[in-house]
Amino acid sequence: MKTIFLSIIAAALVSFFVTPAFGQEQGKEKNRREMLKELKEKYDKDKDGKLSPEERKAALEELRRRFIEKWDTDKDGKLSDQEKQAAREKIRERFKARREAIRKRFLEKWDADKDGKLSPEERQAAREEIKKRILEKWDTDKDGKLSDIEKEALRKHREELRNRFRERLHRLLRLLR
Repeated sequence: MKTIFLSIIAAALVSFFVTPAFGQEQGKEKNRREMLKELKEKYDKDKDGKLSPEERKAALEELRRRFIEKWDTDKDGKLSDQEKQAAREKIRERFKARREAIRKRFLEKWDADKDGKLSPEERQAAREEIKKRILEKWDTDKDGKLSDIEKEALRKHREELRNRFRERLHRLLRLLR
C-alpha cells in the first residue's frame, strides 16, 4: 500500500511538474517509470528498495519545492492566488490534452470511414474488440464469459484505478491550495 501511495504521488508530481528536472534522454523526456526509479534511487538512503516515511517525506518536500519553484513567478517562495490559478489552468489544459489524445487515438483506430465520429457499426466493432480484450485478461477459466467472481475482480480493479486517479488529482490540487 505504501508503494502504491508513493507511486501515485510521485507519478502525479513528476508527470505534471518536474519532468524536465530529472533530465532528458537524447532530447526526449524520460518515461515515468524511469523518472520514478531515479526519484526512488535518490531518496532511498538506506538502499532497501523502499522509501521509509522519512525518505518519502524528503522526496515529497523536494517535489513540492520544485513545484513551487516552477510556478512561483514573483520568486517570493510561496504561491499567490494568481500563481495557483495559473498552475490549475495548466493542469486542466494537460488533462484536456490527454483526453483529446485518447479520443483521437480511439477515432484513428475505430473510425473506419474517417468522418470524425463513430457510427453504430464502428461502435459495435469497438465494443467487441474491448470485450475480447477484457475476456483475454479477466476470463481466468477461459469459458468465454465472465463469472461473478471474475466480474467482481474486474470491478475491483476498475475501482482501484479510479481511486488512484482521484487520489492523484486531489494531491495535485492540495498543492495548489
